[in-house]
Amino acid sequence: MMTNREIQKLAVGCLITLFLSLACFSLSRADTSPPFNPDIPEMTLVKLVSGTPALEAINKLHGMPIPMKKGFIGHYLGTHGKATLWVSEAPSVKAGKEQIDVMIDKMKANERSPFRNYQRSAVNETPVVSFHGMGQLHTVFQVDAWVYWISAHPQDMETLLAHIL
Repeated sequence: MMTNREIQKLAVGCLITLFLSLACFSLSRADTSPPFNPDIPEMTLVKLVSGTPALEAINKLHGMPIPMKKGFIGHYLGTHGKATLWVSEAPSVKAGKEQIDVMIDKMKANERSPFRNYQRSAVNETPVVSFHGMGQLHTVFQVDAWVYWISAHPQDMETLLAHIL
């Protein structure tokens, strides 16, 4: 038979375990929020992919694993058609910049790349690289450690960039 002291210790242990479990659950749910507001004017969110499925899809797109902490893929329907936001959190701001530079250099060097007409510019003081391919405009940029690749019709792209940047 347990003493009152042992029962109290057990109860305190259970409460601590419950509290820590709830805290971890809350943190994991907070982690599922993208770094941008997914409610974009003039766009309908069709599907938001996060967690492991997003990381796997981003790595599949690259054809190899890339260093990232989190990932999100937003599938939208805009005024002029489909739009996709691929977003990954690099391990650091420096790593995110390197990922963009390497990716753009590899695409430019690949003779079979479907992308063309690369242009560097800035949107609200954020450097962006835009290019055409596969019937859409693509824009790649970085906000802190977050690396974005957006694919959309040019007019929908304006809406997306105005919302995010």
